[in-house]
Amino acid sequence: MAERHETNDLLIDAWAHFAGSFPTGTVERRDGVVMTLANVLLPFLNICHLERAPENLDVLRSQLRVGVDAARKGGNPWMFSLCGDWLPDGWRQTVTTEGLEVGMTLTGMTTDALLPPRRPLADLDIRRVDDARTARDIAELNAHAYDMPTDMVECMCNMYLWGDEAFGYVGYVDDEPVSCSATFPVGGTVYVGLVATHPDQQRKGYAEAVMRRSIEEGQRGLGLTRTTLHASEAGRPLYEAMGYEVGPLFHLVVEPHE
Repeated sequence: MAERHETNDLLIDAWAHFAGSFPTGTVERRDGVVMTLANVLLPFLNICHLERAPENLDVLRSQLRVGVDAARKGGNPWMFSLCGDWLPDGWRQTVTTEGLEVGMTLTGMTTDALLPPRRPLADLDIRRVDDARTARDIAELNAHAYDMPTDMVECMCNMYLWGDEAFGYVGYVDDEPVSCSATFPVGGTVYVGLVATHPDQQRKGYAEAVMRRSIEEGQRGLGLTRTTLHASEAGRPLYEAMGYEVGPLFHLVVEPHE
């Protein structure tokens, strides 16, 4: 069993970057678990991670309890990321026994060079996230795309994430935000995140156009070439078509809704 995965390390480093960008954020390592907690209402910004492979189900159970106890103390929704390649047989039952369930699955993906676009890129007015309006637009586009209440992303409607080395972009049609993407310096790569398209504007090529812009600007601004990301099931086909190689699955474990 591999002791480390590049994409597991990248997930930890990316969320440590995100959590550390918030004044309430904390990053803590303990007993094979890394807690990257922005301590905000948005669960996707409060994630615990396995730092190493659990040797057996008892170790996995212990790691889950370490992360869950830390996350619960913050009083905000959270997730726990489990690298699929590391999980021993029977892990799902252990997760269930601990009162948890898999909420969603991500795929680690990497590439050293994007493939050319398969078709002309969509014509959008693409603007960098550099003020309160664009910060709110990228936050609310993600809320709409993932069917979340907009008050859950209010914590992102500010400039915490958007320093000089963050390359967030929003695409507009007739001054209405339709799609967004961002890149950040993570683990010596240009890390792609916050890719989202409004549900009413999907399947028009908007995501690829904005994503390629954010990658291009991130590569230029950071002096890096390799790009990496963790894909939702909906986004994975696009990323594969753009040249990203498929890596391990990550199961995001959550507490069931009552």
